[in-house]
Amino acid sequence: MNIRQVAVLGSGVMGSQIAAHFANTGHQVLLLDLKKDGKNVADKALSLLKKLSPPPLYSESVLPLIRTGNFDDDLGQLSEVDWIIEAIIENPDIKRSLFEKVDKVRKDSSIVTTNTSGIPIQLLVEGRSDSFRKHFFGSHFFNPPRYLKLLEIIPGDDTDEALVGEISDYARLVLGKGVVVCKDRPNFIGNRIGIYSLMLALNEFIEGNFTIEEIDTLTGPLIGRPKSATMRTVDLVGVDLLGHVAGFLYSALKDDPCRETFKLPKLVTQMVEAGLLGAKVKKGFYHKADGEILSLDPETMTYTPAEEMKLEGLKAYQKIRNLDDRMKALLNDDGRIGEFYKRVLLPALAYSAQRIPEISDYPEDIDKAMRWGFAWEQGPFQVWEAIGWKDGVELLEREGIEIPDWCKEISGIYRDGASFVPGENSLKVHPKSTDELVLADYHKNKVRDYGDALLYELEDGVLVFQAQTKANIITSTFIDALFDAIELVEEGDYAGLLVANDDDLYSAGANLAEMLEAAKTDNFDMIEGMIKRFQQLCRRIHYASKPVVVVWQGRVFGGGCELGMASNYLVAAADTFAGLVEFGVGLVPAGGGIMRLAKRASDYAADKNAASIRPALKNHFETVGMAKVSTSGMLAKEMNLIGPNYEIVNNKDRRISVAVELIKFLNAKGYKAPVEELFMVLGESTAGALNAFVYNMCKGQFISEYDMYMCKKLSHIICGGNLKSPTYVSEDYILDLEREAFLSLLGEEKTHQRIESILTTNKPLRN
Repeated sequence: MNIRQVAVLGSGVMGSQIAAHFANTGHQVLLLDLKKDGKNVADKALSLLKKLSPPPLYSESVLPLIRTGNFDDDLGQLSEVDWIIEAIIENPDIKRSLFEKVDKVRKDSSIVTTNTSGIPIQLLVEGRSDSFRKHFFGSHFFNPPRYLKLLEIIPGDDTDEALVGEISDYARLVLGKGVVVCKDRPNFIGNRIGIYSLMLALNEFIEGNFTIEEIDTLTGPLIGRPKSATMRTVDLVGVDLLGHVAGFLYSALKDDPCRETFKLPKLVTQMVEAGLLGAKVKKGFYHKADGEILSLDPETMTYTPAEEMKLEGLKAYQKIRNLDDRMKALLNDDGRIGEFYKRVLLPALAYSAQRIPEISDYPEDIDKAMRWGFAWEQGPFQVWEAIGWKDGVELLEREGIEIPDWCKEISGIYRDGASFVPGENSLKVHPKSTDELVLADYHKNKVRDYGDALLYELEDGVLVFQAQTKANIITSTFIDALFDAIELVEEGDYAGLLVANDDDLYSAGANLAEMLEAAKTDNFDMIEGMIKRFQQLCRRIHYASKPVVVVWQGRVFGGGCELGMASNYLVAAADTFAGLVEFGVGLVPAGGGIMRLAKRASDYAADKNAASIRPALKNHFETVGMAKVSTSGMLAKEMNLIGPNYEIVNNKDRRISVAVELIKFLNAKGYKAPVEELFMVLGESTAGALNAFVYNMCKGQFISEYDMYMCKKLSHIICGGNLKSPTYVSEDYILDLEREAFLSLLGEEKTHQRIESILTTNKPLRN
């Protein structure tokens, strides 16, 4: 399938962000909306994309791919478009009216989809042409569409089945989506189960059983769900939107035995009437005043400080690292915590089972929808299995919660790579995407276990080196192990090495606690030896005789970033948040990060002279001095944290497979390791200009005097030390300057204070 041009009809919160994500992935996008007072509404929506947080754009550089227009003047341009996505107001009459106009101008082969979150698909195609009906289905993106993986595809009665398969593959490969094909039922899968679960928790507050803070504590990371949990999630999506969705479900689900759960509480109506709509007006269930987060008192409709939570045993449960073990313990709690989960979690498990086959034939698809659309670590059936399937059945029956008979007849959903399908009364192997590799599946192919890292074979002679430290920090054992792994690959019959893991935190960088302890005991020789060894490791990665590919995803900080900067070839997930953040703890990067930035400023310059190099060098100076973190892999490349040889993968789950194929390709064409070349640094005059810039920042109170002190160390390194004029230098020359500055700063009390702040509060200190 080749989709080059996309149109999004409607430039509201969802429409504009859907357009942004198609631009992220290289599509030409036409964004249309109404014309008001002679101006295109879509123009304002486009300008707002740069201000949204989290950013919907990989980079502002993709904005030119989006052109705007209006329904009155520009609908004819749809004749050139391959995929038309409607994202206007949730009103079936207005949608049908727009589709009537679209039907007259679209080309016969174009796909037309609706981003409705619950309106029946068949209702929207009444009166449309046969071609329109054949090419029409629901494509429900979850908000924010860049970050939430789920895309629900909802075919209509007349939808071409082959087209659904093609668009599902396209969305997975190009848009990075996890696709679940849903039945045309109210709110499909994700919102049906998600809103039910949310309403169960909300009602515990309405009935006065638990406070806002207690509910969010019990429905967040403690059970493998986002920090926004329940009440904060309502604030983020909008109290009014919750009212709309729950109200729609209550009216649409007349035969649902759990219908009353969706009935809108009086409090929600009162909040909407009072304008307490959530984060968009800064007042919802929470309100921040004078730096203090307050919560709503439903009796007075005012905001009060949080009460002390009465959740006995909470701290003990928080210390249970394994989620399965934690879930078992929480449900078996005999106090208020257990009471909450028996009234909130157990009914949600039962409801998920009761809704088969109405909303889906497959429990696995319900689990996927909740993981991908609501960022749960475990879907409802995975939670059930975590607590033990039979134990779960007994718990539910003991609490008097009705479940389908098939639940009592099986011992679990997932077995041997297959999942149970109730309607077929059998296990079924769902087709797996062969290019979505899970590293844990290959740990059994162990080559060496170093303690702080594991080396194992993936496939086709490709080895994986995976950290096994807390937060994937870089320890001395990790460094020695990676040296050994590279040597093993070079000398053995192996194709190459991946430095990879599957964690959202790729690496937090250096072991700060170890560094601080060594500094306080004046053990600087040990620190210098470790830094020098890490610098040598990064050079070893770059100049290895066989491909060593670093694979990034998620948060990549400090030394973890320098590992990738050293890699001659790098693969990064589109959602990679990389940065040299050492300034935040009073240090400078010392694993070659500054050297790489200085070298790239020289290598990428159009002419090898100071005037050509200086603009990039200043940007690189700010990148380090302001501890900037990229908001995408694309932006990491624009910041030159990623070198010239790279692949950015929109679907994070495909990045390992892409890296394997890259190694195969490099070997097929005859891999040649790079040869070191000298590069130009600009000397003291440019360092002086950078220092003058920093001085003005300090005088303007944008940075502290200690920040200025560190920046002078940085300018000294990146400009080549005491050189009087632009000079060609070696990599080792800059590495020596990095190491010297790092050790100097590590001896400073203010640096100790910054490190201690991060270690104890996880918050940066500006001193």
